[in-house]
Amino acid sequence: IYGEGPKVVRLATAFMLDAGKVAAGCIFLFIVSHALGQGTVIWVFIAEIFPQELRAKGQALGSFTHWLFAAMLTFAFPVMAAKLSPAAIFGTFGGLMVLHLLISCLAMFIAGWLLSEIYNLISGLVLKLIRSH
Repeated sequence: IYGEGPKVVRLATAFMLDAGKVAAGCIFLFIVSHALGQGTVIWVFIAEIFPQELRAKGQALGSFTHWLFAAMLTFAFPVMAAKLSPAAIFGTFGGLMVLHLLISCLAMFIAGWLLSEIYNLISGLVLKLIRSH
């Protein structure tokens, strides 16, 4: 799961260096690793993350969000491809995957916490941020 971000970053680098065969190999490697890892894990994750009484609504929301962003990406990519270089496009995707890695690490850190504890942590950080400005 956590190896996909560096693969996309390597892909962006291959495009910057105009290494077409390397870029094609990186795309293939990304597709295979996504299909074997995170691509299938998301469905198990959204099935297990919500408490039993909210599970159906949570899965519906998770599935809707997943497909909404997939559709948005499908429509945005041709526009991006017309205006940006492949290195910029895949560099952006690589950066987003690194952000995903950081969020995943946060999720592992707070595993086992009650939702109220997470809420108190986040609201406390927001209040400190507001008070500091």
